[in-house]
Amino acid sequence: MNKQQLRLKCLAKGFNVTELPEKIGISKATFYRKCKSNEFTIREVKAIKETLALSDKDTKAIFFGSDVS
Repeated sequence: MNKQQLRLKCLAKGFNVTELPEKIGISKATFYRKCKSNEFTIREVKAIKETLALSDKDTKAIFFGSDVS
């Protein structure tokens, strides 16, 4: 998981990454645990993608590494 890129996308939307868990409906503790293990559910990834208006390419780069086509 590319945490730096996620942080930058949050900032581009006008909030910081600590506000993202609330926006997608999970607790901060759960969010940080999932960031560490990169074990987000499909629903959570979709919620993050929608909240941050991420492209498919950005979503893949953040959650699956930049080498995914």
